[in-house]
Amino acid sequence: MIVGAAVRRVRAYGGQFLLLAALTLVMVLLISGVPRLVNRLTDQGLRTQLSSELPARRDVSYTSSLMNLPAGTIASSSQARLPVLEAQLPAQVRELVDERWYSAEIQPGRVTGPDLAAHYLKVDLGFRAVPGVRDAATIVEGEWPNETYVPGRPTEVALDVDVARKLKLRRGSAVRLQRSDDPVMRPLQPAGKASDLVVVGLFRANDRTDGMWDGLPQLLEVTDPEGEGYPFIALGVTGPAALDNLVRKGWPVRFGWRYRLTADQIDVRYLGHLVEGLDDAQRAVPSGLTLTVGVDGALRAFAAQVDAARTLLAVIASGVLATLAGLIVLAAMLAVRRRRSEFALIRARGGTFAAGARRSLAESSLVVPVAAALGWWLGTLVPGAPDPVAWYGVVVTVLVTLALPLAALGVPVGGAARRDLVRVPPSARRLTVEVSLLLLALLGVVLLRRRGLTLGEVDPPDRFVILPWQALPKRITTPVPTGLLVAGDRLDVEVLRRVGNEGQSRFQRSGAVTGPGRPLGVTVDTRVGVRHQFADGGANGVLVFGFVGGAAGGVVLGLLAIAFSVLAGARARGQVLSRLRTLGLSRRQWRGLLVVELTPLVGVSVLTGALVGAVLPLVLNPVLGLTAFTGGVPVRVEFEPGLVVAVVALGAVALGFAVAVEALNSRRLRLGEVLRLGEES
Repeated sequence: MIVGAAVRRVRAYGGQFLLLAALTLVMVLLISGVPRLVNRLTDQGLRTQLSSELPARRDVSYTSSLMNLPAGTIASSSQARLPVLEAQLPAQVRELVDERWYSAEIQPGRVTGPDLAAHYLKVDLGFRAVPGVRDAATIVEGEWPNETYVPGRPTEVALDVDVARKLKLRRGSAVRLQRSDDPVMRPLQPAGKASDLVVVGLFRANDRTDGMWDGLPQLLEVTDPEGEGYPFIALGVTGPAALDNLVRKGWPVRFGWRYRLTADQIDVRYLGHLVEGLDDAQRAVPSGLTLTVGVDGALRAFAAQVDAARTLLAVIASGVLATLAGLIVLAAMLAVRRRRSEFALIRARGGTFAAGARRSLAESSLVVPVAAALGWWLGTLVPGAPDPVAWYGVVVTVLVTLALPLAALGVPVGGAARRDLVRVPPSARRLTVEVSLLLLALLGVVLLRRRGLTLGEVDPPDRFVILPWQALPKRITTPVPTGLLVAGDRLDVEVLRRVGNEGQSRFQRSGAVTGPGRPLGVTVDTRVGVRHQFADGGANGVLVFGFVGGAAGGVVLGLLAIAFSVLAGARARGQVLSRLRTLGLSRRQWRGLLVVELTPLVGVSVLTGALVGAVLPLVLNPVLGLTAFTGGVPVRVEFEPGLVVAVVALGAVALGFAVAVEALNSRRLRLGEVLRLGEES
């Protein structure tokens, strides 16, 4: 019986409960769906960023030192450590391993032969034994090296077809291997009689992007000389038995075990856990090995971007949820105000002070949990991984359910309050004028300070000399290219690249110091291309979603708040306007009076929002960590004069919206007819 009565009351006041249910649905939908959307955008950004980089950046590589093994040791036996080292990786890293490779490599030594001498080529050639190479490449001429070593016969080697063409080698080319001229490698390589080699086959990789071919030097490319008198450096494929024979002759060997992480399985929610696992792996490197991790830097930078974006989203979400909470409270107060006479009648019939609250609790218990459940279900339809936010949904549902009964307890039901017994606050017009004067003074100060600023001057950057990188001493790090910013309209990328290459060649051949080697090619990056690269990668998608979603949500919720505020005092204003209409006020004058009545309300709302929006960036900028998106460059907060125009335009839109709501509500109530007929609405 009690439930049935509550259902009938919900139907009787359906519009009010529908509004409360809609606000509850939106709030729970945001709590359930936004984290999924953010996680999806973050996952997409991480995959895009990792995909834009070389796949080798995702390798976790163990490398042994270059060493001479004692006689009788089999170099190929180190392949058995491939699963052992993988098992020693932390679990969060090990579960992401998608591909794995092992290689044993003889460092390049000097090779000589008739084909090389005919073209005056100086070449250092190394050898690598890679299990599975026969499945990853196709022989185009000749055959693969023999898996077994036959004493007395030359060591067999296979070359990539492009490498062989550049070195002027072919199938059947005979060369002799001896110590290199490299001052670092030469002492480790055996002195004495040279080893005979023969090229038995030329191959072509089935997929040049396969991780099998990664490594330095690469099997598919020739390293050009660093300068005049330096050799070409290349690498050939040989069998494990032949490699063991070279090791027995005293050639130093190096082993490598590489594990490639898949980008598709990285869960951005546990990104910090993965970075900790990579740190643990670097702290627990087995003796005699070196661990190289290329992905940890990218993951740390991305994690910093995610932290900054989530901090910004937390601020935006707090504002949106607080606005929704205020709308729910205002909706509950409006609902209770409309039913004040009902609660007064209950008290007159002997009901307790909490009787109205109990009725409201029974009614909201029928509406709010259903709306919350529907909002949560709609949120689960958003693609993306969920966050543990179920408790937030439960707490919000309970609080919204209690909003209506608490409002019923706080509203007096004994009749209208006497205005002569309370202090009347200043009028909205006076408040608007005071706030406007304050804003005008602040704007004047800002404009005066901006007018007093002058463009800075660049102090002289000391004299310096630019040298070609080939002329520098041998280094183990990669030289950083010079970057130039070219400004203009309709620039041709190909023309810029050609001009840059010609300028490098001309610069290299002239001046006090010249470079004998080939200069690096010019890379031209356009502003649009760089913007697309930054927008697609990293956590930029989350940041854009936060700004756009926050701005759109703020505008919509702000208009709803204005509508609610207008409706809260619509009855009193409508009665006054209706009396004026009966005294001959025209429709146009009535609309003008509406504008006069609503301008203070809308003005205070818009100006307050503008003030808060101007102060928040100054307060939050130091703690948001947005430098993660700018490469460490500090983010400055600047005043944009166009925002003043935007605020004025938004105020005009809000005022028009408020007038439309007021006019629609007055027409619905038909207060003029009610006043003439003496009826109650």
